[in-house]
Amino acid sequence: MIPFNNHPRATNPLCSVGLQLDPRIYPARLDLSPEEEFYSFIHQFPDIEKQLSGAQATRAWTRTDRLQYSAQHVVGDRFALLAHAVGFIDPLYSKGLYVTHMSIMVAADLILKAHETGDYSAAAFAPLETLTLRYMHMHDQLVAGSFKAWSHYKLWQVYSVLWLLGAYLEYLKLTVTRLRATNRADYLAQLSELQLAGGGFAPFFVLQEKIDALIDAVNPDDEAEIDRTVAEIRTIFSSFNWLSSAFRDLLAGKNHLPNNKLRVNLLNQTDGFFGDGIYREHFFGDASTFSLVKKALSEQARYSVFALDRQRSTHARLAMQTTRHTDTTERANGHSSQNRESTTSSPAGLVSPQ
Repeated sequence: MIPFNNHPRATNPLCSVGLQLDPRIYPARLDLSPEEEFYSFIHQFPDIEKQLSGAQATRAWTRTDRLQYSAQHVVGDRFALLAHAVGFIDPLYSKGLYVTHMSIMVAADLILKAHETGDYSAAAFAPLETLTLRYMHMHDQLVAGSFKAWSHYKLWQVYSVLWLLGAYLEYLKLTVTRLRATNRADYLAQLSELQLAGGGFAPFFVLQEKIDALIDAVNPDDEAEIDRTVAEIRTIFSSFNWLSSAFRDLLAGKNHLPNNKLRVNLLNQTDGFFGDGIYREHFFGDASTFSLVKKALSEQARYSVFALDRQRSTHARLAMQTTRHTDTTERANGHSSQNRESTTSSPAGLVSPQ
């Protein structure tokens, strides 16, 4: 379920609701309508059924076959696919818009370069293919690992930390790069190693590959093997020097991240926000804390609710003034035109009766 009214200024009261089933385990119930099949499954989960008890569909119910698809190539001579045309994994972590935005940004940059050089070949657009397929592969890995980990709560407790850590590092890289970059080329260069999760940080990918391999190999019906796997994964996490206290708490059994994101321990030298060594170099480079905070405050003010409302009001006022000016000009032009017609026709009108 994806609520569209999940913030105070939302104007859309709807929620997107869907149910995705493995047809190997739950074959389609063609004897039921899509709505009947949906509620027959939801009936197994009283809490969810209660939450949907007052829901009303605003469009016709639909049922479809398998959703997953993928392409092996993204670009060719004088054509390129955007992310949603390249592939679809599962609507698990809602990464579709992010992947699409990144592919559009890279494609736009490459199109501008091609316009200058005249080179619209597949080779010129190869970076778009590399980035898109990398994102698809990472999404596939995370979804597959999550589905496998859901088979036992102990597996999910440790695998969820991998997903959350990867999402956090990606967000950190995107945010800080916006503050550090000096121009578009610099911005894209700093983001060139992104893979959907992990923020392009090489030690994270090493960590992820080891954990994914363990999750893929474990027998979810063997309790002793699960315990061994979980212990190995915890050991791998302990070797990641930049794991914050929030993620360590999850590994220790906590079931939620802290509500207060501004905590004193974020200033810790190693596992704090800025970290140290290759972590700090990768995410923050040589940028000072002062310069980053200054730019962040400037961005916060520029895109605040007050600033955006004021910008909309200014644009609306200018648009209204432009419209009024256009109307006045058109009326003036129309009046002049009528005068010219009158002046031209008068002599003929005077001569005609004679």
